[in-house]
Amino acid sequence: MKALYLFNSLDKYLSISFKNYSICFLILFNLIISKNTFGASISWTGGTSTNWTTNSNWSGGSKPTSTDDVTIPSGTTYSPKISEGTSGNCRNLTINSGATLTLDHTSIGSLNIYGNVNMNGTLNHTGTIYIYLYGSGKTFGGSGNFFSGVASPFSFESGSSYTLQNNINIRHMYISSGGSFDVNGYTITTEFFFQVGTFYLRAGLLNIWGNPDASMWANPGDAINPYFSTDGNFVPGTGTVFYCQGDTYSANNQTVRSTTYYNLKIRTQNTKTTTIGTSGTITVSNDLTIINTSTAGGIASTAVTTTVGNNFYLGNTGNALTLNLANRIYRASGTGTFTMGNVSGHSINNTYASASNYVISGFDAIPTFYGTFTYNSGSAQKVIPATYNNLVSTGTGTKTMYGDVTV
Repeated sequence: MKALYLFNSLDKYLSISFKNYSICFLILFNLIISKNTFGASISWTGGTSTNWTTNSNWSGGSKPTSTDDVTIPSGTTYSPKISEGTSGNCRNLTINSGATLTLDHTSIGSLNIYGNVNMNGTLNHTGTIYIYLYGSGKTFGGSGNFFSGVASPFSFESGSSYTLQNNINIRHMYISSGGSFDVNGYTITTEFFFQVGTFYLRAGLLNIWGNPDASMWANPGDAINPYFSTDGNFVPGTGTVFYCQGDTYSANNQTVRSTTYYNLKIRTQNTKTTTIGTSGTITVSNDLTIINTSTAGGIASTAVTTTVGNNFYLGNTGNALTLNLANRIYRASGTGTFTMGNVSGHSINNTYASASNYVISGFDAIPTFYGTFTYNSGSAQKVIPATYNNLVSTGTGTKTMYGDVTV
C-alpha cells in the first residue's frame, strides 16, 4: 500500500507515466539490495586457494570491491596472493598479526586501497607495481613491516590524504601530484622517497637510506626518476630528515637533496660518500649534524652552500670521518655553536676559495678543529681563527690569517 501511495502521489504531483514508475522502482530496488551502497566487512577465509579473486576464499562469498572493508586473519589454510594479471580492491585494509598478504605483479595488476591501512602482519610485495592509495582523510599505520620483498612500493594518488598513526617502514614511497602524506610526528623509514605532492613531516623523523644511483618508477611504464625529489611541497615543520646511508641494508653513496630542512642529520659510512646538495643552497633552520658509524672512514662533501639556523655538530659521535668543503657552511645571524668530536682521525679538506668568507663561520667561538685541517686551493683562502690539532697549507693560493691561530 505504501508503494502504491508513493506512485499515486508521484502521478498526482509530477504526472509521470507508468514507464517512469518502473524506472523509479528499479532504482529504489537496486539501492536497497546493493551491498556496495554502504559496503561490507568481509574476511579472507582462504579455504580454496591463495587467489585473491576467487569468490569462495571470502566470508561474503564474493571477492571484495572498493567499498568493502577487508580483514586478513592469521591461521587460514591459504594466505591471500594477488598475482600477475589480477587486481585487488578494498576500502579499509587490515592485516592481522601473523597474517601475510603477497603481491608479485610486475606489469599488469595492482592493489587499490580506498580507505584506511592497518598493517600488523606482513605485506610480502615481490613485484614492482605500486600499491595505489586513493582515500581522502584516511589513516596509515600498523606495527607490521613493509620492507618484505623487493620493492613494496606505495603510491599516494592525486586527491588522496593519509595521516601516519605510528612508526613504520615503507621501502618505496611515491606521493603523486595532488596527493598528501602527514607523518604526524612519527618516524617513517624508506629507501626511495619520491615526492611531488605534499609531505608534512611536522615533528617527525624521515629516515632515507637509499642509494641515489638506484632508481624507482614514478608510474609503471614511465621514465625513471631520482630517489628523492620535491616540488616545494616538502613541509619540514620541526622534524628531522636523516640520511642514514644504508641503515637497513648495505651501505651506499648518498646525495642530500637541496631544499629546506628543520633538522638535517647525515651519517657517513666507511669508504662511502654523502654529497651534500644537488642545486641551489641547502637551508637548515635548526641543527646540522654529520656523524660516522662504528667503522671510521666515511666521507661527506659539500656541493652547495649550506646555511644553518642554530648549531653545527661535526663528528661529535661515532668514529673518524672526512669532510670535504667545496662550499661554505655558515650561520647568517643569531647565535649557535660549532661542536667537533675529539677524534684524531678526523679530516677537513677545504678547497673553498674566497678572500672575503671563511669556509665555516657565524657560529660562537670555534673551540678546536680536531684531527687534520687542510687549506688546499689555487686561489685565496681565509684561515679560520681557531685552535687546530694539525694544520696543513697546500696549493698555490695565498692563505691569510685575520686572527689568532693556535696549532
